[in-house]
Amino acid sequence: MRAAVRALFALVIVGVVSSCGGGNDPRVIEVASGERIQDAVDRARDGDVVVVAAGEYHEEVVLDRPGVTLRGIDRNEVVLDGRDELINGVTVLADRVTVENLTVHHYRGNGVLVSGADDDDERRQLDGFRLAYLTAYDNALYGLYAFEAGNGTIADSYVSGHADSGIYVGQCGRPASGDIEGYEPCDVVVQRVTAERNAVGYSGTNASQVWIVESVFRHNRIGVTPNSQSLEHRAPQTAAVIAGNLVVDNDAADAPEQASGGYAIGIAVGSGVGNVITKNRVEGHDGAGILVTALDRFTPIDNRIEDNALAANGLDLGYWTTGGPTPTDGNCFVGNSFATSSPADIEQVLACGGAPATIDAAVGRLPASPPGPDPTDVPAPPPQPSRPGDPRSLEGPSAFFTEPDLARISIPDGS
Repeated sequence: MRAAVRALFALVIVGVVSSCGGGNDPRVIEVASGERIQDAVDRARDGDVVVVAAGEYHEEVVLDRPGVTLRGIDRNEVVLDGRDELINGVTVLADRVTVENLTVHHYRGNGVLVSGADDDDERRQLDGFRLAYLTAYDNALYGLYAFEAGNGTIADSYVSGHADSGIYVGQCGRPASGDIEGYEPCDVVVQRVTAERNAVGYSGTNASQVWIVESVFRHNRIGVTPNSQSLEHRAPQTAAVIAGNLVVDNDAADAPEQASGGYAIGIAVGSGVGNVITKNRVEGHDGAGILVTALDRFTPIDNRIEDNALAANGLDLGYWTTGGPTPTDGNCFVGNSFATSSPADIEQVLACGGAPATIDAAVGRLPASPPGPDPTDVPAPPPQPSRPGDPRSLEGPSAFFTEPDLARISIPDGS
């Protein structure tokens, strides 16, 4: 009898060691349906992958250990539901964390939040994150939200039904004078995402060196807006690249209403500096297709609007500041396909490579923003493609950020 007990005990020990991987080797930690995701995350260490079984989970998950991956077994069947009671679906507070292949909805704050800022606003830019193959819908504020976080990727994801932005990258990159020492670019890429029926598809307040590429922004109230504002640190916003996107029909009354009342603009540069807007298709806006304008106490400077295809907008291209004699400040337009502009002949008045000039800047009007639905009333999206490959793989990203090759990006077809 004692020999049998010893043999059984030995088998148990072998099973525990094999499931944990032994030593400090990376492990796959599986969450069965009905278990708490947070319990598994709390056991994870650098290199581990937490794989979540199909099911509905009603919790807030916090990842505060570096190098951990949280991955659903199926994007459409692993669902975090906040029931309009919980605040954030997933919160990432550590470097080099990946969240992928799941759905998060009906949280009172955000679907997925990545942040290096603490409660005392001590600003350490989080270094390394990846959000991929995620569906975020009908959360009260933001879908996928990166704040004070750099060296990251947001890719292959879908966001809808948010009263602020479907995707937000904010307060990263260039510091304001005297704010912090040194220069940390955001180095964040937003790629192959679809944002629809949000107040704003993508917003990037004081987010510098961000790439928004090869994505779809449609049926929002505003499509894409890099901008500078004094409410956050690290102003002004600089050096975003917005390229190869389909930006259409962003004047949707069935999207949640934006707090500031913005409406009917495809791409709006609000006092950004040195941004490049190129190879986008921008169509079907009652207001403006691409607009460069002043915002807050800042001035738009050195923005380049080049080789975009615009059609069926109330105004295709616009440069609006405060009115009266206004320096062009290096803002320029070249090679765009368009019919209407303000000021008229915008590619001659604000030519690229021209001498500094002063113009009588236009101040235009946009359509009034109609009332919109509560975010919780926006219909759920259809099923979305899951992450390819074995969800239990320990393989992680070779890099959290890779700068896109603009030479390989072209104007997308309309749809």
